[in-house]
Amino acid sequence: MTDPVAHIRRRFASLALEAEAALQRREEQYPALVDAGKIPAEQSAQEIRVWRAIAADWRRVVDGAGDAAIWGSRDDKIAALRESIRRYNKALARVIGNAPDAVRRDCGDGTPLWRLDEKHGEAFAPILAVIHQRDRVEDMLDWYLAEQPGSNRLGIGGYLELNRILRERANGAERVAA
Repeated sequence: MTDPVAHIRRRFASLALEAEAALQRREEQYPALVDAGKIPAEQSAQEIRVWRAIAADWRRVVDGAGDAAIWGSRDDKIAALRESIRRYNKALARVIGNAPDAVRRDCGDGTPLWRLDEKHGEAFAPILAVIHQRDRVEDMLDWYLAEQPGSNRLGIGGYLELNRILRERANGAERVAA
């Protein structure tokens, strides 16, 4: 079967990987944080549940398969993504604060990212990594925000439904041709 939206799926592969990595970090780190009393068990379970749903959504987008029932609450996903962005912003401030003086100075004066990367290379790489991670989470958030009432944009749910329809049509055309 030909995938009618393969090019779109490739575009979203980095978002799926980011969602899966975020889920994995939580699954690995949260039990110790709960044991140490740094986060409540209920918060840990809720975040893991929501990130499991986010990762499943993006895996469905990329693979075209998976359980639609895991869709879950859009509002919970939006809240989790916003919290993740807040955490990335704190991490970014920390990484910039630990960078060499010249990198910190250039980061503060509005120098474009490509120029910072070109000028500082490896010294800028940790900062750029956090920025790219945050950007992928912001992209995911934007897709969920497009699902809110009153939005006239195609969100993730609409995309998944459109994808399902296109795949059904492609399957039907292949059966007719056979």
